[in-house]
Amino acid sequence: MKKTILYLVVLWISTSGWSQTYFSEKYHYFGIHSADIATDILQVDDGYLVPGRFVLNDSTFFPKIGIKKIDKIGNEVYAKYIGLSDTTFGWHLSLLIEDYNGNPNQSGYYGIGHKSHYIKQLEISEFEGLIIRFDSQPDTLWTATIADNVLPVDTSYMFQHCAVLPNNELIIVGRITTNLTERKTLLIKTDSSGNELWRQYFYFGGINYGINVISAPDHGFVLSAYVTESWPNESYPVIIKTDSLGNEEWRQEFWEYNHEHGPMFISNSIDNTFIGGYLYSDSVDHSDSYNRDAIVKMNYEGELLWEKRYGFATYNKENTSLLVSQSGEIIVAGKIYGDFPQRLAYLLKVTSNGDSLWYREYRKWWGINGDNILNGVTQTIDGGYAAAGSVQPTGNKYIWVLKVDSLGCESFDYCWTSLPGVISVEKPGELQVFPNPATGSCTIAIPKENQFDTYTLFIYNLMGVKMEEIVVPSGEIQVVHNLSGYAPGLYSVVTSYKGSITGRGKFVVSGK
Repeated sequence: MKKTILYLVVLWISTSGWSQTYFSEKYHYFGIHSADIATDILQVDDGYLVPGRFVLNDSTFFPKIGIKKIDKIGNEVYAKYIGLSDTTFGWHLSLLIEDYNGNPNQSGYYGIGHKSHYIKQLEISEFEGLIIRFDSQPDTLWTATIADNVLPVDTSYMFQHCAVLPNNELIIVGRITTNLTERKTLLIKTDSSGNELWRQYFYFGGINYGINVISAPDHGFVLSAYVTESWPNESYPVIIKTDSLGNEEWRQEFWEYNHEHGPMFISNSIDNTFIGGYLYSDSVDHSDSYNRDAIVKMNYEGELLWEKRYGFATYNKENTSLLVSQSGEIIVAGKIYGDFPQRLAYLLKVTSNGDSLWYREYRKWWGINGDNILNGVTQTIDGGYAAAGSVQPTGNKYIWVLKVDSLGCESFDYCWTSLPGVISVEKPGELQVFPNPATGSCTIAIPKENQFDTYTLFIYNLMGVKMEEIVVPSGEIQVVHNLSGYAPGLYSVVTSYKGSITGRGKFVVSGK
């Protein structure tokens, strides 16, 4: 009877699509003759949508929009693109909230960005704000632009990020350039058809950019802006809270004299607060900055609850996105320089209180100017994470999609770890767990290198949720673990020693 139960458990794991997956793959939007950059990644029921942009090798100055669909294990399903006659630049794809009537045929996506076309009378190029509505396929339903259509044209719009509101209205943040020189942060609200309802400008001197925007519980908005000053060399993020009409209520500037901090990416958290992540500049040497990750937590009244910084200052480090998981944990994606001029991607995970959980670096290609960049990250249904960006192995850029587990590991037995000043790759050993399958308890054998020092043991369920964290004192050679309260299914066990993963194993809890 027990063998039958175990067989059913394992069969369910292998056919449900919820088991842990890993992959690291590169793709093109339009074949081998395109150079591609993925800007984000969205999980859908049967895989992932990867939006971005590409250029054909014979038309470098005319980027187009691309969407790649891949399945849960990284296989290509299809690629779609929008070949506008005008130049199309960077954009952000945001999930569309389903209509309140519950009609699935009304669901889909919005994309925003900007496009450029040449104005012959003025001999200049004008940027127009771009909104695209997709159905669930995703095929284009309509496009809308926001632009200065009256001559002389001296205003350009660049849309950076959007959030979808009730009734499928949009709140969009970006940048507006007026009189061809003055650059301000722009906040625009539109209806579900892309018609402008209102706009607001914010200016702090220098050059201003809108980075991203979120909704507040009082129906207002919180936006992140970025300011750069040419003299002295200073850059810093600004957080702005507005009411429902975009009128400023308060602001928080993260400015320091002669520091070049990075832009801040913000996200709603689970406890009526929001999280922001940016690169803190420890020092500036001419145009080069040495940065480390910083994460802040604020409430919607403008109170800074905490700010924490991580790791060591690194040459021209950049962050590219921030994610708050359903359980409140925080993931930051970015890129650093390895051996110059190589760039490596990284992910940093911290708790909802800002305590560091893990930091990993990744590469798909190592070679001359081999840029490995992750621009967007999402939590996956198996408890892991998927991130998308680009890699440049042979002079031509590819889309790069990386799928890791809840510990940031690239496979069951491959996990990047580091010590200060040392880059290393550790291949954890297989942990012995017995009996397996188990019922009331199981015994976990300890790796030899851990037996004479304190170490930590973690147990995760099939979804990657941490079930137990056990600090084991030195001298122990095995741990007997009580399984009361564990549902039947597959579990992972991980040992950590001095910040490195030293062992990994799996065991099944069977029905009684």
